[in-house]
Amino acid sequence: MRLLPRYLLFQFLTMLALSLVFFVLSLLLTDLLVNLSRLMPAGIGLMEILHLSVLYFPQATSWALSPALLFSVAFVLGTLYSHNELVVILGSGVSLRRFTWPLFFLGALASGFLFFWNDRGVIPTEKVRAELIRTFNGQSSLSNSNVALLSRQGMMVYTAATYNNPSKSLKEVILVFKTADSLFSQRIDAEWADWKETSWRFHKVKFYTKEPSGEISYRYEETWTDPTLNDPPERFQKKTVVVNELNFEQARAYVATLKAGGLPSADAETDTLQRISFSFSPFVVVWISAAVGGRFRKNILLMSLLTSLLVSAGFIILQMVAGLLAKTGFIPPWTGASAGVLAGAMLGAFLFLRART
Repeated sequence: MRLLPRYLLFQFLTMLALSLVFFVLSLLLTDLLVNLSRLMPAGIGLMEILHLSVLYFPQATSWALSPALLFSVAFVLGTLYSHNELVVILGSGVSLRRFTWPLFFLGALASGFLFFWNDRGVIPTEKVRAELIRTFNGQSSLSNSNVALLSRQGMMVYTAATYNNPSKSLKEVILVFKTADSLFSQRIDAEWADWKETSWRFHKVKFYTKEPSGEISYRYEETWTDPTLNDPPERFQKKTVVVNELNFEQARAYVATLKAGGLPSADAETDTLQRISFSFSPFVVVWISAAVGGRFRKNILLMSLLTSLLVSAGFIILQMVAGLLAKTGFIPPWTGASAGVLAGAMLGAFLFLRART
């Protein structure tokens, strides 16, 4: 009986390696073409774009694993059935469940691997990749809008329409100064400002100063600097938390912090729980493909590929819809996060009970 598991595993692992390479290369090529068409006209070099593709490899592997597993199992079982090998195996008294248990064992291992791969490999590289793309587009996750900042122990206020982190610049800047007794002293308006080593340089500057007589004087300068206006650009950066750029433990701690503070947490909690449910997808797709693989007798390659794409697309769509419902509060976060896996598990159970044995 050891011969059958070894034979099945050899056929399966060979096909898994080939299909995984195919799906990963397909995703990498698609991403490369999109980046070329979008970033090349903006003057981004080929090496920088290829660097994005290298950083995309962990994410592509994560997304390709489940379709590759589904295709490999369906193709191998379909091939065995078309060659009448599966008929002989089942006819000899070996049940489908007993014959395919090595595949389920590998599916469970793949699920555990996928969780740690996403947590330790995908999230760090995707964070770097997303920041590079924003930088190439002249944006940054650290850029900010509607900026307001106190300085000089509360004696001066910065306001700005936007802060651009890559260029270290402010637009539509207003500075308001007050005296020690909290009375208005001066207002300075500038169309924009840029950081020059140790202080800000302001452009197209208008000064409104309160004179001792109580009147407001006005003057204008094209550029103006003041060494005391040296609040570093880091103080103007956005301080928001992006859950998808946190590992699982950090995301859990962030959700707990939101709940403890009575803040909305459904969005972050759904994204966090989806990491667990997504990790079960390799085991679920093995279940589904083990049930449908023996049904293909003709056009096995085409039918296996079509099945893997349809099941993967259905899973993604269901997860997106359920996740959106959970984030908007229509269903609990755990329901929205696990809807795709639960639906796949029930479909797999139904098909497996009706499979040829």
